[in-house]
This record gives sequence, C-alpha cells and structure tokens, in this order.
Amino acid sequence: MSKAAVAAAYQKIQNAKAEKVKPPVGPLDFHDGNAELLIGKLLYSPAVRTVVRYHGIDVIRVDPSANEGVPGAISALLTDDDGKEILRLEENAWSGSLANWDIEITGQRIAVRRHAKRLALQLRLDPPGRIVVEHLDMRFADAHLLVTERTYAVGRIVSDGCIHWVHAYIKINRCSSFGVAIEFTEPAALEDRDVALGKTGTGLATQNRRVVLNSNLGIMIKPTGVVVASLCGSFDLVELAIGSQSLADMRRVIAEHPEEIPRFISTGKV
Repeated sequence: MSKAAVAAAYQKIQNAKAEKVKPPVGPLDFHDGNAELLIGKLLYSPAVRTVVRYHGIDVIRVDPSANEGVPGAISALLTDDDGKEILRLEENAWSGSLANWDIEITGQRIAVRRHAKRLALQLRLDPPGRIVVEHLDMRFADAHLLVTERTYAVGRIVSDGCIHWVHAYIKINRCSSFGVAIEFTEPAALEDRDVALGKTGTGLATQNRRVVLNSNLGIMIKPTGVVVASLCGSFDLVELAIGSQSLADMRRVIAEHPEEIPRFISTGKV
C-alpha cells in the first residue's frame, strides 16, 4: 500500500466515533499443529488443557486436535498489569482492545503496548502449533502473572505492595481431564482436597501442611490458594520457590536476571 493510502486509513479511524470502530482482529494459522502455549519453565504439553484457571474461570486454555490434520485451538483472556483486557484469543482468532496504545504485528510476533515505552504483551508464533509467551505482565483480579520465554512467576496480591509469589520449574507428564497447570482458588478448597485424600504425602509436605506436594493434588500452597499441576496426577518437579517480594523488584529481576527468579523469590537476593 502507498503511504498516502495508509495515512488516509489512519485519518479515517482518528475521525471516527469510538463506537463505530471495530477492534483489530486476525487469525493464528496453526496448520496441522496440536496447539501448545509455552510459558517459561512450565512444561505441560500435551498433558494439560487448562493452563491458567482463576476460581473456576479458564483464563488460558489449550485444546489439542482430536483428529489428525485438524489444528488444535488456544483460547485466552490476556490483561495488563491493571487488569484491563488487552488481547483475547478465541480458538486461534485474536482480537485486540481499542484501549491499547498500539498493537504491532511483525513477522511471527504480536506485541501490545499500553504506552510508547510500556510493553504489556509479546507473543511469538512458532509453527506448526506453538505460541511462545515472550513477555506478559498480567493482573487478573487479585492474581498476577509475570512471564518471559525463560521463566515465570505467579502471585497472589495480599495488599498494596505485598504479593506472595510462586515459581515451579516443573514438567507435567499426564493429566486428568479436569487438571490445571496453574490454579488460583480458595485456601479452604485446598484444605478440603487435602483432607479428602487423607493428608497423604507426609514426606513431601511442611510440618504444618501449609505447602503440600502430592502426586494427585499437585503442588499446593494453601495460604495463598495457589496450586501448580493441580489435580494432574503425575509431574516432575525440578525447582520450587515461594516468598513475598514487591512487584517492582520482581519486574526488574525477571527482565535483567530471569535465571535468578527462584532465588530472588525465596531470599530477596540476586
């Protein structure tokens, strides 16, 4: 397109009333891929369908193909650090919010900015069926996700300036149909699950059972209501870190020293 045509289209949008402007949309072509969303060191494909669930709401979901030659599908509601929707995926079709400062598509990447120098989300499409989260700084109600291609951390917001974080370097080997890679729920619900299974796994729990590693229940951090590999059934855990750190410090470390996230969450040191 000529520069004049682009300028005319831009001016038309600028002059239009907000309610008359449709949000930007586009497809993600997975060809014959099975669909996988890669988040840091959380390895789950093809075992888990719900990647993130918040109190019964599937925030990020992956549905592998049921038939050979038919692509799988990814659906997700992605928000910024204020909890405002920035991008929605509905079975591989994406739509962006008009409130975004900019949505940029370059090659295999989709980047969403809230301000000129503030990146909220960056995804990379790796054919035939993988989406890699290269950057995500997302709040969903009182949950927070910080994600890069190299690491991730999930947090429960307790008060302004106080977030309890969890990081688990884990591989989920198999999963029931109702299993979840990362789940936020009520602490009481985790206590009920623990009781229902007879409080098994004593050797893999803290003395007060505030943190429990159970092959059936997953990695439960009861005080914050966070579970990794929830109800999955089989996982290999390499690394686990739990602790309270400020959001500003977590952002700095995950950007500058992603390999130090587990140590920083646990000790506050890099």
